[in-house]
Amino acid sequence: MTVNNKYLEAGKIVNTHSFKGEVKVQCWCDTPNFLEQFDGVFLDDKGENKLVIKNMRIVNSNTLICAFEGIETEEAAIKLKNKIIYIDRDDAVLEDGTFFIRDLIGLQVFDFNDKNIKYGELTDIFNNGANDIYVIKTERRTKETNKNIEVLVPNVPDFVKKVSLEDGIFIVPIEGMF
Repeated sequence: MTVNNKYLEAGKIVNTHSFKGEVKVQCWCDTPNFLEQFDGVFLDDKGENKLVIKNMRIVNSNTLICAFEGIETEEAAIKLKNKIIYIDRDDAVLEDGTFFIRDLIGLQVFDFNDKNIKYGELTDIFNNGANDIYVIKTERRTKETNKNIEVLVPNVPDFVKKVSLEDGIFIVPIEGMF
C-alpha cells in the first residue's frame, strides 16, 4: 500500500451543529488554531474532494464548528458525518522545530551522548495530556512472546535533545529505560 504524504489527516466530522449546515469537527492537530491557516480541507487523501471553509470557530482544545461552501442545510451536513478531513501539507506553515507525526514515524532513535548507540525505531506517538509520548520499538525481544520490546519516552527536553528528519531522534534516557 502506498501512503500519500501530501494530504494528511487533520480531524473527523463527528456531527452536524445547526440547521444551517454547520458541522462539528474533532481536530487531530496539536490545536484547532492550526486549521485556521487553511482555506479548505479535503474529504480524501488525494485532494480530489475539497470543502472550502466559509467560517470556523473553536469550541475547545480539540473541537471546532465549521461551515463549508455549498453545505447550507442540515440534510447536506449529515452526509459529512464520520468523514475524515485532510489538509494539503504544502499549504501548512509549521513553526521551527515542529514536524508532522507522519514524518517522524520510522526515524531511528540514538543516544544523544554516544551516536553509536541505537535504541530503536520510532513507531508511534500519542499524547498523554501533558506532552507527546514517543513509542520506540527496540531490537530486544520478550522471552514470552518473542515480540520486540517497546519503550515509552516522553517528548520533553530532559529526554529528547534533538529531532532531525535527516539524522534521526537523539535522546538521553534514564538508567534502566533501555
